[in-house]
Amino acid sequence: MDTLFVPPGISSFTTCNAKIYDLGGPSAGYPSGTHSTVTIYPTDTCSLLQISGSSHLVTSDKLILYDGVGTEGTLLATFTGYHGNFLPIRSISGPITIKHIGSHATTLGYNLTVVCVSGCKAPKISSFLTEEDAIHLNWSNCFSGICDLQYRNVADTAWNLISNISDTNLTLNNLLYQTKYEIKIRTLCDTTYSGWNRFYIYTTCPYEVTLPFYEEFSDTLNCFTFSEQNRLSFAVNNYNLEFPYIANPTQNFVLQYNGANYGSNSSGYVITPRISDLETGDEIRYLYFRSNQTSQPGSIQIYVNSSPSLTGAVLIQEIPRVYNIAPAVSTQGFYEYRAFVPADTFSYVIFKTVSVDTAKHILDKISIVKGSITCPSPNTLTISNINSNSLTLGWIETGTATNWQIEYGPFGSLPGSGTIVSNVSNNPYLVTGLPFGQILGFRVRSIQQGDTSAWSSQKICAPGWVFTKSGTQTITSCQLRYFDNGGPTSNHTLGGTLVVNPTSPNSKLTLTGSYNIGYLSSLGIYSGTSATGTN
Repeated sequence: MDTLFVPPGISSFTTCNAKIYDLGGPSAGYPSGTHSTVTIYPTDTCSLLQISGSSHLVTSDKLILYDGVGTEGTLLATFTGYHGNFLPIRSISGPITIKHIGSHATTLGYNLTVVCVSGCKAPKISSFLTEEDAIHLNWSNCFSGICDLQYRNVADTAWNLISNISDTNLTLNNLLYQTKYEIKIRTLCDTTYSGWNRFYIYTTCPYEVTLPFYEEFSDTLNCFTFSEQNRLSFAVNNYNLEFPYIANPTQNFVLQYNGANYGSNSSGYVITPRISDLETGDEIRYLYFRSNQTSQPGSIQIYVNSSPSLTGAVLIQEIPRVYNIAPAVSTQGFYEYRAFVPADTFSYVIFKTVSVDTAKHILDKISIVKGSITCPSPNTLTISNINSNSLTLGWIETGTATNWQIEYGPFGSLPGSGTIVSNVSNNPYLVTGLPFGQILGFRVRSIQQGDTSAWSSQKICAPGWVFTKSGTQTITSCQLRYFDNGGPTSNHTLGGTLVVNPTSPNSKLTLTGSYNIGYLSSLGIYSGTSATGTN
């Protein structure tokens, strides 16, 4: 038997046989201000959970049991104050959520037992897609029986009933635009029906929009259309989009995520409606909260696709959640990021989280706007004066900008994911503090009158790598790698002379390495500054 001590805040556990206590355990109470919401999942996904035990709370405190994940499921029981033992209570859809409001300290608390039991489990919505006047539903069912479905506008009292559904999918048509709907589903197990599994879909969404697309989470939601997770609902919280849902929502819209294994995997994604005029260079702007919780890493990923799906989607940007991971910022807080649509073939923008543990991801002020030509990207990057940890980077400014940002990171990495040097006012610019010998990619973007261009294409280089050039080149260094003009993987096509002076005049240089050249070629090594020194 498992033993669970429920922590404050939101948590989850998977079990089929457990004792569940508040923080005080079986023989003590909980301190004042102990509020918690815990979801218990059955180990066997087709089992139900049965909960029994006792509740010894003070008069105004509560223990509330809900079917399913979160507190929008069917209310199973509410215990207020000192209740004592209660009879077994069984879930409808599998999981049970236990909400404890512990405002005042008590000497006893609650003592619960939960076990898996067989029974007629209600179906579970596995995914849905909303349109301007329709909702497309898919569900999973542990039984092969037919299903019944009820739905209604939450402003109505009467239900619409669809009976004897033999498939595991259904489309609800002729719905009202931007309206919250309540939906219930049950299944027939032999001669017995399951209970109704209830959930909400906040709003039907426009099938297609044109730019600009703004979402500031201040009034009504502009409508993200799909999540792969088992449950998706819109609640209110702090004017931003959060993965996952957090306790005590206040103020405006939040994406509530409750995945099948909340607590160890809080990844999810949402997709915009189809954007009919999305083109190359169109800009995706958003605020992302960078956190100082280094124990809970993860990232936000931005994709584009020609269909409303992650399958075949193109990743165009990834920003880590923790603030001191490149591109690092000075402290935690909201920061604006921009990504650019790479081709005309895409119609959807996807925001996806990658998480560990219960890390939450917060987005705000999302906007997708037409590309601006007022701040074009620099091009034709050049690299010179390569030393062991520095180089000089130059570029052609295609607009009128006099301020730039330089980014460097692993060659092939996504724009915006590397180390960023800001407030660059010189072109060319000496980039210092580079890791010796690592193959890096360099990008530049322009800053002009408060606007920012897209990043340039990447220029590859490795600090400390020097390549043969025609004629004689002279450098000063105490650490470098020298290649012919074919580099470390290709053949040379020309010869040349390199003179290396040590950084300190009193130092000596040591040469190690290997060579493989044809019989008509030669490699000479001389002491001094010319080929007339000691060979």
